[in-house]
Amino acid sequence: MRRINLPGITVHKLDIGCGKKELWCPDALGVDIEDFGQEIVWDLRQGIPLPDNCVEAFHSSHSLEHFTDDEVGELFKEIYRVAKDGAVLEAIMPYAGIPEAYYVGHKSQWHETRLKGIVDSFNEIRSNHPQERFVIEKVEKLDNRVGYPELHFILRIKK
Repeated sequence: MRRINLPGITVHKLDIGCGKKELWCPDALGVDIEDFGQEIVWDLRQGIPLPDNCVEAFHSSHSLEHFTDDEVGELFKEIYRVAKDGAVLEAIMPYAGIPEAYYVGHKSQWHETRLKGIVDSFNEIRSNHPQERFVIEKVEKLDNRVGYPELHFILRIKK
């Protein structure tokens, strides 16, 4: 996998799929496949173009649903790779089962059980040596924030 060298840029927070909206916090580094003026224009299906163990916090607002199941798996592997121990991933997306979750371009649907399954698979719950890599700190269905239900979660990354 090709990595981009970003000299002089310190990454503490990464806004995944930042789009043209304002970054979730002023000191975050934005990454998106389209150029909206953010620091990194990159297709995250090709990995995260950052070195290992460099990100303390990740944020994703209405972007994870644009990845297929396999792509989500690869993206979570990359998030784990670039995350520092104790890093946090916070995400929000349309809640599965509502029309907005099935809009054109949405390739995966999200709810509490799906999130638990993803986390369990990364933690290798069924292996002889389970390892807690992602810990669900919060998962909730939000109503009326944007006019339709959303899934909001916070994961802690352990190395």
